[in-house]
Amino acid sequence: MSNRVFIISTVTLLLLITLVHVFLKPNPSLVGYSEGTSDLLITALQNERSRLKKAEEQGCTSPILSDFIDIKGGDNSVRSSDVETVLPNSADGRVKRPEELTGLLDAAVVLIIGTHSLGSGFFITPDLVVTNRHVVEGSESLWVTSRAMKKVVKSELLTTTRSSQIMQLDFAVLRLPKGRFSSGVLAITGDPPRLSPVIAAGFPGVVVQTDSRLKSLLSGDPSQAPETVLTPGEISVVQPQENGIKLIIHTAELSPGNSGGPLVDRCGRVAGINTFIRKASEADSRILYALSGDNLQQFLRSIGISYTAAIGACGNTSSNE
Repeated sequence: MSNRVFIISTVTLLLLITLVHVFLKPNPSLVGYSEGTSDLLITALQNERSRLKKAEEQGCTSPILSDFIDIKGGDNSVRSSDVETVLPNSADGRVKRPEELTGLLDAAVVLIIGTHSLGSGFFITPDLVVTNRHVVEGSESLWVTSRAMKKVVKSELLTTTRSSQIMQLDFAVLRLPKGRFSSGVLAITGDPPRLSPVIAAGFPGVVVQTDSRLKSLLSGDPSQAPETVLTPGEISVVQPQENGIKLIIHTAELSPGNSGGPLVDRCGRVAGINTFIRKASEADSRILYALSGDNLQQFLRSIGISYTAAIGACGNTSSNE
């Protein structure tokens, strides 16, 4: 073989290797909102706070004013009339009828508003919300809202995992102040079997941006929040990693804004937290990942936070204190 042919063959081989590497290299990304959307919402809430304060000083009152919670601090107390009847939660171990399941998820799943990001979360107790660390990371203030809550509530960042990197534990716990704002809580279960049906619940921006209720919230009505988006799918596989983390791959569609939201079974039990997506190239289908409910339970136990643990396939449950 001549030197020229050898050089051409070598260059061609290197080019092919490079192309294969580029097109097959995974492209993971966290499932988060853009900063611009978050800034718009926070500004709208702050403007509404100023407007309501002026109205109150002038002696005006309204249902919106009485229900509004100061996003910059102030009185976060809850009157007894604010506490709604508790819905059946996922600890009863029954497969829920569609109307029961949607009611539970509407009550338990929340939109989280950070200084620079938006995401989803869910109640594990009447005043504790679980989400991803990357949803709340870097935020000076955090607020929680949902249609069931009918208000925007400032929350406290109670604890987080050490990292928010992809393929690492990525959890955070928020605490709501004084009183109970949730009318539904979710139990946490272990690994679901392959092909079992699941639902991703949260607030994907691509969907909620067309919800007229979001426009009302942005216009300054804190009693409004977009409808919880529920997307069905199935478990593809559960992949244990060398670092002890278990990844749940599923087909329940995710989009930016789903981060921190629950992946639940038909009993309404949390099998995982939706966290990131990846694809080898623009032409490939997306792979959807949730961090395992087992890992979440280990994290909560390690920091002494109570939750409800569900054992078995939509079966017995027990309270973990």
